Amino acid sequence: MQEMDKCDICGCDELLNYSMGKDIIRFEELTSANFKVTDKDYGRCIETVKCRNCGLIQPKYILDSRNLIKLYANVDDESYLATSDIRGRSNYRQVIKLIDKCTKNRGSLLEIGAGSGGLLDILKHQFNHIHGVEPSKKFCQFAKERYGLVLDNIGYEDISENRKYDVILALDVIEHVASVRHFMYKVFQLLTDDGIAIVSTPNKNSLAARLLGKKWWHIRSPHLYYLDKKSFNALMDAAGFKIIRRAFFYWTFPMSYLIDCLQKLLFKKSYISLDKLTFRVKLNTFDSWVYVICKT
Repeated sequence: MQEMDKCDICGCDELLNYSMGKDIIRFEELTSANFKVTDKDYGRCIETVKCRNCGLIQPKYILDSRNLIKLYANVDDESYLATSDIRGRSNYRQVIKLIDKCTKNRGSLLEIGAGSGGLLDILKHQFNHIHGVEPSKKFCQFAKERYGLVLDNIGYEDISENRKYDVILALDVIEHVASVRHFMYKVFQLLTDDGIAIVSTPNKNSLAARLLGKKWWHIRSPHLYYLDKKSFNALMDAAGFKIIRRAFFYWTFPMSYLIDCLQKLLFKKSYISLDKLTFRVKLNTFDSWVYVICKT
C-alpha cells in the first residue's frame, strides 16, 4: 500500500509516526467482524501518523474507499440491532433539539450512515422529505422491516448530487471514511446554501482519552481518523464551512452494560454478569463532539 505523503486536511507533508493504539492491525487484515458497532476490542487500530501542522491523526497508508465499503456491506451485528433504539434514544433527543435550535427549515433531510434507521423513523414525521444511506446490508434490511424505511445501501461517495438537502446528519461517521476532506466536500455539494449539517466525532484530546490512553474506548479498528478542536476547525476551513454550535453528546446506558464494558476494558473479559441491573445511567464523558455547521 502507498504511504500518505501529505495531511488529508491541510496538505502538510510533515507526517510523524504516531501509534494511537496499544495494538496495531494492518488494514489488509481487517474483516467485517472488526467493524461491528458493538465490538469492544478497544485500543486496537490501524497504523497511523500525525500531522505536524494541524495535529490530525490519520491512516499511514492511502485507503481505497471501495474496500472500506465492502467491509461495511457485510457487517452483521445482531447485538447492535437488538439494542440500537434504547442506546440511541438520548442521542436522538439531542440531535432533534439541535435541529430545532438551528433551523426552522423542514424541507429535506439526509442522514449519512443511518444505521438501524431509528433516528430517521422519528424525523420522517418532521420533514417533507427524508433520505438515508447506509452501507451495511443487514442494517438496511432491519430499517425496512422495523420502520418501513427504504435506505440506500451505498457509501456516501455514491449519493446523487441532483438533490440538495436542508439538513444533513453525519453522526459518528467522519472517523470511518477513507478521506475526511473528501467526505466534507461531498457534504458541501449536497447541502443547500442556507442549510445546516450536524457532524459528530470523538474528541481525542478529551479527559477520558487522556486518562485511558491507548485503552480509550474510541480507539477501535474501524476508526481511521482522530480529530481534536484544532484539526476539526482546519477541516471546516478547508471544506468551506463554519461552526455555528458546538456541544458534547451524553449517553444513556443500562448499568449492566456499563459494568460489562468496564470489565472488558480492564480485564479483557467479563467475570460477573449483572443483567438484572436494568436501571439506566446518563453519562457525559465529554469525548464525543457534536458540531452544527453551515456554509461560509
